[in-house]
Amino acid sequence: MNERPTKHIHDSHTYLAEIVGEENLAGQRMQAGAILDLMDVAAGRAAMMHAGCAVVTLSFDRVDLVHPIIHLDLVRLDGRVVAVGRSSMMVAVEVTRQDPATRDFVPIQHSYVTMVAIDERAPPQPRHSRTGPGLRGGAGPQRAGPGPEGDQRGVGADATGGLAAGAAAPG
Repeated sequence: MNERPTKHIHDSHTYLAEIVGEENLAGQRMQAGAILDLMDVAAGRAAMMHAGCAVVTLSFDRVDLVHPIIHLDLVRLDGRVVAVGRSSMMVAVEVTRQDPATRDFVPIQHSYVTMVAIDERAPPQPRHSRTGPGLRGGAGPQRAGPGPEGDQRGVGADATGGLAAGAAAPG
């Protein structure tokens, strides 16, 4: 079995900052699709840092659109692994935009993204965490703590359970 070093989930925090939109549309609202793409990139970076291999997006569990994003806004996306399963990871992505008047970053979007670690043959790969077994290990997932509003998203649920078992089963 290929053993990988264990990692703490708090070591997998990453951020991405970008001026979004098009110059000729400055001041107009942006569609959410471009920001969802960036959220996927931030979640993928955090998951790859934790897994040490390629990852794919399984799902966006929920996207809260709190405030609109305007073309030419400076946005910052923070991604952090909050739960780890056998081959899946839940990544919380927080999107903030800089208020031009105060230069403060204001929260505008939040999402939980489920990522799955794969190798070159593409079946899901087990991840090893230091502080607890995976979701199939019995005691529950490793968690960084509750998300916003104290919710416990992802506790006891491995979205890839059947998928991982079916994909990795020998023929």
